[in-house]
Amino acid sequence: MTPIRYKIITTLSAILLFHPLSPSLGQVNPSSDGKNTSAERRCDGVGQNNPDDIETLAGLYDQWTTRGEFLPAIMFVSDYLAKKGKEATDDMLLISYANLGQWYLAADSVEKAKYWLDRSVRLMEVMPQNLENVYYRTAVSRVYNSLGVYSVNIDMDYHKGISYFLKGFEIAEEYGDRSRYTTLGCNLVVTYFLRNDPSGLQYALQIYDYGKKAQDRYVTFCGAYVTSIMYYITPDYPEALRYAEEAVSLMDKFYDEAGVYNMYANILLGNDLEQKAEEYYTKALEMVPHSSSTTTAYIYLSYGEFLMGKKEYLRAADVFLQGVAVSRDNSNIVFKYRLYKNLSDAYRSMGDPSKALDYYVLFHAGADSVFNIERERSISELMVRYEAEKKGREIEQGKLKLEREHRRFQTIVFILCIIVVILGAIYVLYRHKNRLYIQLLRKHQESLGNEQMLKRKLEKMVQEYDSKGKAPAPFPPAVGGTENRSEEIYARLDELMKTEHSYRQRDLTVEKVAKMIGTNRTYLSKAINEKTALSFNYYINSYRIQEAVWLLSDPGNDIPLKTLSYELGFHSLSTFYKLFNDVVGMPPSKFREKAVAGQAESTDKP
Repeated sequence: MTPIRYKIITTLSAILLFHPLSPSLGQVNPSSDGKNTSAERRCDGVGQNNPDDIETLAGLYDQWTTRGEFLPAIMFVSDYLAKKGKEATDDMLLISYANLGQWYLAADSVEKAKYWLDRSVRLMEVMPQNLENVYYRTAVSRVYNSLGVYSVNIDMDYHKGISYFLKGFEIAEEYGDRSRYTTLGCNLVVTYFLRNDPSGLQYALQIYDYGKKAQDRYVTFCGAYVTSIMYYITPDYPEALRYAEEAVSLMDKFYDEAGVYNMYANILLGNDLEQKAEEYYTKALEMVPHSSSTTTAYIYLSYGEFLMGKKEYLRAADVFLQGVAVSRDNSNIVFKYRLYKNLSDAYRSMGDPSKALDYYVLFHAGADSVFNIERERSISELMVRYEAEKKGREIEQGKLKLEREHRRFQTIVFILCIIVVILGAIYVLYRHKNRLYIQLLRKHQESLGNEQMLKRKLEKMVQEYDSKGKAPAPFPPAVGGTENRSEEIYARLDELMKTEHSYRQRDLTVEKVAKMIGTNRTYLSKAINEKTALSFNYYINSYRIQEAVWLLSDPGNDIPLKTLSYELGFHSLSTFYKLFNDVVGMPPSKFREKAVAGQAESTDKP
């Protein structure tokens, strides 16, 4: 990542921030010749010559943070700890650990960042909590902010992120620390954005008003930006656009231009300003090489969704894949699950269901980890506690505990009621479906009974003709004309199916059947279509399914379904299952089960 002043680690388009300790937030300017100012040079020299001077060393750390010079800072502190670590005070160690964790996180070296942040926490646990000490207080706030960034960006644990941000936010608010109050407040709002929760708007407006009253350009920029993203998810696109335009007007090279441009493009698109939105998406993409992994992933996500709206699915899929690669390479999962969801939609739109399913499975796994019910409830409880403390901590701890238990009990009762309703609905649907199955089975059995009765009558008529010496001609000659010819061909085909059961042949083709009845495939297909409106294959399969229904309706027939499928002429059991289900309305195994049950029920009746 490129060194810039006021280095910003982003979550979406602008702000999970790291600020220096300087109280003049937003007032630091680069020197005209690009070199260190005299104050910076003095700080560098004194800090390296007098490492036991906590004031000077803290100032040196701030200068490195301001300039975004993380590598020399990490090298210096590592060397300092190796040489002077045993002689350093706890305050010196804490600010060193906290800054190392922050710098490694800013450089996307997440494992080393976590190591130093954990060491900071362990040291804080054994040190006296002296928040009156500005260096201790600043280090603690920095640790909470970095842990919050890590929890959101790396672990995607919004509960922990909000918890850390609120701890630091309360300290900054209590001691009037404007710098960290702004930083932690903005991070808090951004985390609400990631949860798609507009209730963070109150904090955003609070920061914006604070910047206006203090006439602080940077704080006003931060407030305008986070307010715009809150209105964006409300959604109130005109208000979002008003604040976004103010943020863009206040932005300069010290800030995360790529992230701001990307969010501005999203808001423009929400206001149906597509052409201008594309212009700012392009600006954001041009700055990707100088952006953090989270900002880059969100830019790819936003631009890909823009292309999806234009139905440019192939380009969109390529953009989403770039976002996934960035997220994977930097162990950043903030937007990965949403990238997977959009990839699934893109491939489905392109007619590739296999890839669409693969990415949907990945999306579903990621979404489950994000929207964990227990975590969401913990966040709600945390917010209730924070709001209560902010208004004066007037409610005693015992009452708070009782209230939380009561809410938990209500939630459990509500969930149980929902479960009972759902189970009842499932039972009713099952009973209804079961009745439909039985009705369907009875209709098929009645149909088969009628068919058998007609068959017996036909056999009786044939016997009567035979006894009189007058056997009817099975195929009367055609009297001429296409219609009579189709009648004759269909009559011969029908007789062939009913008497010889030719449909049972596995290799049966239209040519073979045509040859059997003395015609060609064209006349045969035409006759079938005119008489039944079916194709040859559907006509043959209708006889097969009809016989299958007849056999499966007999409770005493226990022929295996695979054998039945083979004997009826089907090439595979799956084809038999599908056709049977399409025609009858239930699988053959279910049909047999209902037939046996129906027979048992009728037997049990007096």
